[in-house]
Amino acid sequence: MNQIMPKGLDALLNDDPSLQKKLTYEEYLAGKSVPDNSDHQIEEVYEEYRSFLQKESME
Repeated sequence: MNQIMPKGLDALLNDDPSLQKKLTYEEYLAGKSVPDNSDHQIEEVYEEYRSFLQKESME
């Protein structure tokens, strides 16, 4: 089985420069989001992870 190595904060910021975009508090309250930075990707990865754990527990 391949070991998954987590990325550090610097690597994540380099991979996606939109994570470095600053918003004011007012923009945050107004619901303005950073382009290409949504929770959908996180949700997809989480679902894949849960699926993997369920398969592993059945073996």
